[in-house]
Amino acid sequence: MSEQSTPHTSQMGRPSKYTPQTIGKVLGSLQAGLSVESACDHAGIHPDIHYQWVKDYDEYSEKVTAARLYGKLLASKQVTDILQDVTREKPSIQRPHEQQSPDGILRSMRNRYMAVKVCWLLK
Repeated sequence: MSEQSTPHTSQMGRPSKYTPQTIGKVLGSLQAGLSVESACDHAGIHPDIHYQWVKDYDEYSEKVTAARLYGKLLASKQVTDILQDVTREKPSIQRPHEQQSPDGILRSMRNRYMAVKVCWLLK
């Protein structure tokens, strides 16, 4: 009986964590906008393992790039929606001096918890 080597197992030592479940957890976390460190923590692997997989597996590397891009696009859309909501507020809710002034809009945003996402996106 001959042994076949696959990218998911090795002939000796413990089984690899390079499984569809682990990969899915990492990619899902990256799509949600988490950092690599947080995504790896969620998946139960060390970030060094992630970077090794990016180096060793081209398909994984491409999926990671796509997941991170999706996460950035999703965050950008959320920020755009927030900015549109702020600028569309009803006059009865806004103070009169805030209706005309960009500084007033920024002051309004600072009072909102979502303004943190704007800062995160601009990093």
